[in-house]
Amino acid sequence: MNVIGIDYGVSKIGVAVGNTQTSSSSPLEIITKTKSGINWPQLEAIIKEWKPQVVIIGQPFNMDGSESEMMKEVKLFADILKERINIKIEFFDERLTSFEAKQMDTSGKPIDDLAAKIILDGWLSNNVHT
Repeated sequence: MNVIGIDYGVSKIGVAVGNTQTSSSSPLEIITKTKSGINWPQLEAIIKEWKPQVVIIGQPFNMDGSESEMMKEVKLFADILKERINIKIEFFDERLTSFEAKQMDTSGKPIDDLAAKIILDGWLSNNVHT
């Protein structure tokens, strides 16, 4: 089955796509937020195109395991996404994913889609048993 991974950020949303049969994923796109907020049509078009059975959203915990300030915004985003598109949503711990993405890509380009791939890879390794 197809799955979508999301790295939700203050100004950008990284999106990756994966497949549970192949246990593989790829960075897909970076959605830039505008002054009016999230580009919902762009995100909805991605979900419509890939037809995932589940969307995995990175859960921003502090290093001590407590919820970060960003977690409230992530939960609100997930609630709105669920309301707009009736789809199963799961969360996955995203601690250090942006750091890991920066280590993997030294090009200086935005790495939000790569961070989404790392989130998705973690979820796949914990939820797909071959």
